[in-house]
Amino acid sequence: MDRTDTMNRRNVDSFTVTRQSYRPARWRYNDTVALGAAPFVRVEEAKMSVAVKGPVAVEDVNVTFDDQQKINKFARNTSRMTELKSEIEAKKKSLQNLQDASDDLMMLDDDSLLIPYQIGDVFVSHTQEETQEMLETAKEALEREVRGLEDQVSAIQQVLGDLKVQLYAKFVPFSIREYRPSDRHVVLPLFRDGILEHVYPAFFKAMSHPDHVGVALSISMAGYVLGGSSYFQALLFGGAWAGLIYYCCHDIYEGYVTRRLGTDMADIQANYLQSPDSGFWVAEADVNGQTKVVGMVAVAGRKSEEGAERFDDLNGGLAAGGPESARGAGDGGHGEMHHVVVVFPWRRKSLGSQLMQKALDFCKEHGYARLVLDVSSPQTAAISLCQKSGFVQTASHSDTHANRWVSRLARINVMRMEKFI
Repeated sequence: MDRTDTMNRRNVDSFTVTRQSYRPARWRYNDTVALGAAPFVRVEEAKMSVAVKGPVAVEDVNVTFDDQQKINKFARNTSRMTELKSEIEAKKKSLQNLQDASDDLMMLDDDSLLIPYQIGDVFVSHTQEETQEMLETAKEALEREVRGLEDQVSAIQQVLGDLKVQLYAKFVPFSIREYRPSDRHVVLPLFRDGILEHVYPAFFKAMSHPDHVGVALSISMAGYVLGGSSYFQALLFGGAWAGLIYYCCHDIYEGYVTRRLGTDMADIQANYLQSPDSGFWVAEADVNGQTKVVGMVAVAGRKSEEGAERFDDLNGGLAAGGPESARGAGDGGHGEMHHVVVVFPWRRKSLGSQLMQKALDFCKEHGYARLVLDVSSPQTAAISLCQKSGFVQTASHSDTHANRWVSRLARINVMRMEKFI
């Protein structure tokens, strides 16, 4: 098959990058090779493969020299991170050996014994006290080296995260645009489902808490005794306790959805798009030949004093008020990110990172000093994404719109994550 036939193929499951001189490269399709043809690094070895499902037109996918440099940089950093992790593991083993030697030394009965200590290729005898000091010095040096290597790994992970966002933004078939009124019938169910899906994680997390486990066992035992050694009564009492915890978790998230649907989500156009200090975006993707909304994010401009006033009113994973009360760009202002939702099949494809980047770019354009997001404790994936994106936790509380006892039984904390821009 000649090159022309190869370039005309439309339906593929993998593709190859080629480059001639310094001219922009194009995708050349075949059935077997992944990214990174010679003379470049094979990216599949670095676990950075890009797959396109369905028909793709050749003219729609251009790989520039800058893109290829990013791909190669991703591969080099991934390889370097693997080497660093192996080095960290080896040093931790050496550190454990030193700790074991120190423990054995402390268990010796005869303090007059001289301990041979290896320095290079030579063994030098020292007293136990001197040997212990040398072991401690060696341990401290190894610990510093391990911390330094771990810092390098963290820095590389940040670089890889940024590269993934940039590469996925070009090669993964989805786009982010501003909300339209015609999106309402899709956005509202997406918002509701995106919030209520946290009920079960919150329930399981609450039930696994030691206090709740103890109460469940006590109630089940009481049912067993009161029922005359009835296992059915024990299960009934335990099930009633579990049902109560589930109700509390559901009440918090359902209440949050109800409040938001009655405030800012009641009129997205008026609350987010008619003000220059706020924005609402949706992510579109091709699903079975049809363009569908697969994610969304919103940003509301705030004045600095409003954040403190509204923080106690948070619940369900995001800020509880709408953007109607705030318009604060410039000095002392910040942005609040709301309604970050991604449809399940499109998760772990960097769409969440790109939606977050869209919010950050909006804040930069409007001169906000920081971007704020409030997330509930059961949302572990969202917390992890925030941390990878450079957000840090600055506050936490358990107050919600629900009854105080409902909040305590649900054991849902709301954490404020912030990133300075």
